[in-house]
Amino acid sequence: MKIGLSAIVLILASLMMATSKADSKDIEMQSVFPKSLPLVGDTAADMSARIALLTGGSLTISFRNPGELVAAGEVWDSVSTGAVDAGWTSPGFVDGVIPAAALFSAFS
Repeated sequence: MKIGLSAIVLILASLMMATSKADSKDIEMQSVFPKSLPLVGDTAADMSARIALLTGGSLTISFRNPGELVAAGEVWDSVSTGAVDAGWTSPGFVDGVIPAAALFSAFS
């Protein structure tokens, strides 16, 4: 029997909406890019809104502009120590920790 993709999405959405608000999780995501920056900043904010919609609010990601929780240069370390739940950054910003990381943001 074939089940269409839309039927599967509908079933998953129904299951996600059935979870109570007590089971909800809010993640603070610190970004190194401001929300107003096209392509990298606004994409993170849009992703946060889509995740909340797709999970029926059981998972929300609070986008934080640079400096709201930690300084932009400290996002990697703050996430790795657990001070911040999540980070939105680029490999080029962590070359002090992983020297080859800058290669992954230098493709043309």
